[in-house]
Amino acid sequence: MKNLLTILCCFFLLNLTAQDWKTFTNHKKVLDIQKEGNTLWIATSGGLLNWNLQTEAYYKLTTEDGLISNHINEIAIDPEGRKWLATSRGVSVIEGLNITSYNSDNGLYANNVNSVVIDSQGNKWFAVNGNFGLSAVSRIDSQGNWWTIPESIDFAPTCLAVDSSDNIYIGKNYQIAKYTSAGNWVAFSPQSSTDNIGYVVDALVDENQNLWAISSSGLFHIDVDGNKTKFDESDGFDNFPNSLYQDGNGTLWVGTHDGITKVNSDTTFTNFSLPEPVNAIFESDENIWLGTPNDVSLFDGTTTTGKLSTEIDLVGNLVRGLDISNDGSVWMGTEKGISKYASNSSWTQFNKSDGLACNVGFSLVATSNDEIIISHSTNCNGVSFIDINTGETSFLQNDTFHFTLSLNEDLNENIWLGYYAPPIFDSKYAAKVSPNGDIKFYDFTTVLSNTSNNKTTGIANHPNGDVYFSTRWGIYYVNTNDELHLFKMESASTIFIDSQENIWIGEGDYFAPNHSLEKFTPTGDHIVYQNSEINDFPINEIIEDDQQNIWIATGNGLFKLTPDSVFTRYSTLDGLADDNVTGIEFDANGEMWISTWNGVSTTADISTAISNVENKKVTLQLYPNPILTTATLDFDLEKNENVRVEIFNVAGQLLLTPFDGKRLTGNHQLEFNVASFPQGIYFCKIKIGGQSEVLKFVKM
Repeated sequence: MKNLLTILCCFFLLNLTAQDWKTFTNHKKVLDIQKEGNTLWIATSGGLLNWNLQTEAYYKLTTEDGLISNHINEIAIDPEGRKWLATSRGVSVIEGLNITSYNSDNGLYANNVNSVVIDSQGNKWFAVNGNFGLSAVSRIDSQGNWWTIPESIDFAPTCLAVDSSDNIYIGKNYQIAKYTSAGNWVAFSPQSSTDNIGYVVDALVDENQNLWAISSSGLFHIDVDGNKTKFDESDGFDNFPNSLYQDGNGTLWVGTHDGITKVNSDTTFTNFSLPEPVNAIFESDENIWLGTPNDVSLFDGTTTTGKLSTEIDLVGNLVRGLDISNDGSVWMGTEKGISKYASNSSWTQFNKSDGLACNVGFSLVATSNDEIIISHSTNCNGVSFIDINTGETSFLQNDTFHFTLSLNEDLNENIWLGYYAPPIFDSKYAAKVSPNGDIKFYDFTTVLSNTSNNKTTGIANHPNGDVYFSTRWGIYYVNTNDELHLFKMESASTIFIDSQENIWIGEGDYFAPNHSLEKFTPTGDHIVYQNSEINDFPINEIIEDDQQNIWIATGNGLFKLTPDSVFTRYSTLDGLADDNVTGIEFDANGEMWISTWNGVSTTADISTAISNVENKKVTLQLYPNPILTTATLDFDLEKNENVRVEIFNVAGQLLLTPFDGKRLTGNHQLEFNVASFPQGIYFCKIKIGGQSEVLKFVKM
């Protein structure tokens, strides 16, 4: 169990250990909304938001605060006020200031949890999906005992619903099934039926105990007798639904890719076209709130008004590219663009609208001549460039580099690319681009003839000038005479050469069930490290720190291997952004940066609360943090402004107004005293002109 106060206090300590991770995520995509008193709990793809409807103050929780994952699919609140979060890596429970998490190590059948419901007996039910089809429905009772529904293995559930008799309805691909309170199964439209339901997205039981479900083929109504009625495009229903909700008047609402649909009492449909898809719907005080990929909006019956634009650090959460440039900036390649985190804590985002070839940036390298080179995907032929000093972008549209999987720079400033060459399943090449722009290709078939689909997954530089490639068909290398050789016939997912000239590889193809960490010494020894937590997951990157520890990024967390062969594993339970770790880098201060499928974690000191108000003209700092007695709010104004500063507790109660008046152009330091406040989490809301910002702090 993790205590929020303890965690937040540790967040601001300067002497950090390797497991004191801080997290960057993208917080825009809203997936679920639940109300508790005057608070909306908002599940996003990058953390959990707590938004007070009266004060409009909000704060966010991520893995650094103790959540098991930043990607939260659904929320359920039990009668005792506990928040149960279904996430991509397990279940987190918020009870007061405490967070408890569960995964497959301590109760769940598998870790990817799509849905959660609570029955009348206080049992919590979870739809879980795991690797290689390991799926089921897990349950925890009010005494904390775990159990998995018999015969639900490989069921691949997508959503859950519960009726007043505690029957559990389970949505999946092509089927809805009911698990009765008596322990029996009833299936609606079995998978073999030609009239299948399609991929079920969401389901609910209405006030009359009828089941409603939305899927890729329409809206379904199943009455208490099991009779099924389908509504689709021919009935006026939008066939691209995302979410389902019933308001206090019994009206059914469907969030779609194009807006929102109201299901009228006569089962006709009124479609409202909105600017964004609707992923979540919730009613509060007769208002309909909509969760979209960008914000939480108020729906007035015809249009929407944006109320909460959720914060963004990263431009996207799936981070595959990571490197640090000469100026100390951290560059991160995501599925939605490139993010730059500068040493002054400012963010810059780059995507196609800024001049890149496309948004997806799954491999990048910071070169010695202050340039970022980015590879993209099969939908974007070529590579992109960002000038580090000017921020100018450009791209080279080139069908030759159809899909570059790996990039690196050697000691002579040559750029090496491991890539797919068309046709995509007959890849045989690596390429070297010299500083003058010349391109030389290396055909793996000249060394080994049968090398179709030979993905080049990693590139490493040897101190002697050789360049090594990890591929599906073995380890190739190019020596200083530009001669291509085969080092070992073994499928490898990544390669690294350490300071002692040991060659490390992650053995195993991405889709293979078995993997291993292996080392080849300069004297020819071959060492295979046996670790069951590594062997079942891909190894994505290997790197060495200045203490000669080897760090391994895997699909099952981050591992440290000491020189005396001791393994330590770090996961989301330790505060890591996600267990699927894609990359590792060390900055000039020796701090670690870790890219994952759900954000970036770092050990670097990012404790100073620096935020930009919307117009980007006002910089705010709140220090010290945590606070014992007195805090200082530091801000600069580019023009005379009305300023109001308010302090709230976690319940949204206004406790203090340190300042409310006009301030002139220039720098200002405003002190306020919180010595009388109990220990806990508080929020400082700053209104400058017509805009506002909320900073979180801890009172010790």
